[in-house]
Amino acid sequence: MKAGDRVRLGQVLGLLGNSGSSDVPHLHFHVSRAPKLDIGEGLPFEFDAFALLGHTDLVATVALGDQPVAWKPGAGPLAIRRHEIPFENDVIGFH
Repeated sequence: MKAGDRVRLGQVLGLLGNSGSSDVPHLHFHVSRAPKLDIGEGLPFEFDAFALLGHTDLVATVALGDQPVAWKPGAGPLAIRRHEIPFENDVIGFH
């Protein structure tokens, strides 16, 4: 993709992975009116649907505390959320 491209439903934008100094795979993204973060106003967005798998303690997960604590998935999703944005430290999945 390049600056100015429009995103269509179902389009793959990237893959999750570990890079830099991260200890866990994660995704950062920003929806904006402009191609640069420092000049673009953030825009609201929502996901059609996602599975809420749990919540994590970010400090414990990335070992900023004394002992790292790995997040472990439960038996299944806690809930299926529709037309929402996840909260900070929510662990979610898509199908």
